[in-house]
Amino acid sequence: MLKSLGLVAGGAAAGFLGRSAISPPVGVLNEYVAFGGGTNIKYMPDPVTGQPTIPLQEVFYFDMNHAFCRIDNNPQAFAMDTYKMGKVTIDANSFFMLMLAEGVVVSNFTVSQGGTAKLELTGMLACDTEASVASVKVGGRDIKELAPYRITAQHDENQGDSFAFKVFFQPDQAPVNYAIFGPEPTFTGEMKSGGVTILPIKALQALQPT
Repeated sequence: MLKSLGLVAGGAAAGFLGRSAISPPVGVLNEYVAFGGGTNIKYMPDPVTGQPTIPLQEVFYFDMNHAFCRIDNNPQAFAMDTYKMGKVTIDANSFFMLMLAEGVVVSNFTVSQGGTAKLELTGMLACDTEASVASVKVGGRDIKELAPYRITAQHDENQGDSFAFKVFFQPDQAPVNYAIFGPEPTFTGEMKSGGVTILPIKALQALQPT
């Protein structure tokens, strides 16, 4: 199942702050700064025990022009339930994924009464995925597959920041990623470093040293 990969499928994009949220016009975002980057850690199933104990590091970044999510390597083998290939063991030092968007569109922006800000970005990305299963390579680092995406970035000084990258893979445009991850995976994890900044420009200026 995809949750074992640290992928969470589904989730509503609008109204995610409930009744306590206010939805300023997207134009109000011009009065804010919004960017972020860091690392998320997801724990993959051990091929022997099946327990989610194998750490996999995901690096992410976004601003108002670009966004990416990247996994450079897996030092240890891990088990994975794929969408079309069944349950497989990914060989150590064989997994690579890069999702790169060179254009973003703000599709939603909300700020709660408590100050929690959530930003939704959409557009098209190119995804390169490579992995080895029993020494047989699947995909490639230079095989780009196109897909729509939706990013949800949250800035919350009390509960912690979060970053989720949902992708809509189709079998005709992204056959490799569709077979591995399915039609609507969401890539996320436990944020270990970095963070998300979505603050009014005036508030950010007030934080600068005098």
